[in-house]
Amino acid sequence: MITFFVGILACQLIRGDIPTTDLNGNQYEISFRTVWNSFLGMYQILSSENWTTILYAATSFQTQYNVAWISAAFLMLWFMIGNNVVLSMFIAVIVYSSD
Repeated sequence: MITFFVGILACQLIRGDIPTTDLNGNQYEISFRTVWNSFLGMYQILSSENWTTILYAATSFQTQYNVAWISAAFLMLWFMIGNNVVLSMFIAVIVYSSD
C-alpha cells in the first residue's frame, strides 16, 4: 500500500517528463504517465531490479527544467527506505521462524 502511495506521488512529480521513446529510438517502459505505470516503477526500484535506468531517465529529461535533483533525491530516498523495510521484514521472518 505504501508503494502505491509513493507511486501516486511519483506520478505527480515526474508525469510527462519521460517520453515513451527518445530520439535514438530507445523505449522507456516506465514513463510515469499513469498511476499504474508509476506503481510498477516504484516496485521496480523497491526490488532494486535495474532501478538506475529509471533514475537516469528521470534526471536526464528533467535537467532542462532544473528540477532533476528533486527527482533524483526522491528516487534514491525511496530506494534506501524501501530496501530498509524489505530487509527488516526479512530479518523479522528469520527471527520469528527461529522461535
